[in-house]
Amino acid sequence: MERVPAGFMRMLARTKVEEFARKIHAETITREVVEGGLVDARLMMDQALKAHSPDAVEAAMRAHGHANGNDSQSREASPGWTEDGVRRLNEVEIRAQEKFEPARARELAEHAAESRAARTSEAINAAFLERLGIKIGYGHPLSPKTFEHRFTWTPEAEARLEKLPSYCRELSRWRVEWTAATKGLGPVITPEVMEVKFEMWDEVSQAIQRKGPKLAWDSDAANRLQNMPDFVKGQVMEAVEGHARELGQERVTSRVMDTVIQKWIETGDFHEGRYGFRA
Repeated sequence: MERVPAGFMRMLARTKVEEFARKIHAETITREVVEGGLVDARLMMDQALKAHSPDAVEAAMRAHGHANGNDSQSREASPGWTEDGVRRLNEVEIRAQEKFEPARARELAEHAAESRAARTSEAINAAFLERLGIKIGYGHPLSPKTFEHRFTWTPEAEARLEKLPSYCRELSRWRVEWTAATKGLGPVITPEVMEVKFEMWDEVSQAIQRKGPKLAWDSDAANRLQNMPDFVKGQVMEAVEGHARELGQERVTSRVMDTVIQKWIETGDFHEGRYGFRA
């Protein structure tokens, strides 16, 4: 935090870090928690400066699925939430209390729905949310499968999960549990059960890494990628590059990574079914 300029910026950064810690239920502010919170802080500052940067406005619109008026592939804006869509969202929030804090469940469902609808120009109704829950799959509050299974994590497994970057722990928990469910590994998550999923991820990650990056990476962004666990590094590289292209960027910067990470945090929708791999 001492690297953040003193005054308003440091106060903002501290506030966002603490908010992020509460969001992921972190009891201690670690380096990973700080990085996750600083993503929010950077994006907030970027938004404050958008009025002075038309390019940033256009990039932000692309990130949410809105092409500019000169884009040959431009779509009509999503009609937004319908009455039955809002009712279903309320039902999701109530049902999700079994496994989520209600506010977090609503945030995930709302942001995931709006992000996908922005790309497809669909109205967000009950049927849309039902289809989306099936696509995103186990773990997400929109998926019925999330509430069909119960798991207990051993202290050792929780400790290993804590070693992952804070912004991908939630997704990792979901995917490990789903692997345990589909492979009949039992309702108790141990480090050995986690390793089954991590080995599956690693096989995909290594295949992607062998192909190498498809975009140029700034040194800061490349260093951040290198700090990712090797067994998901390839997937993260591919997903970030996919989002960078969506933003109209020819290279990956730290700002692009911040945008992508924030989207993952808000939506719980890691790959959006687009980047050639399964989480």
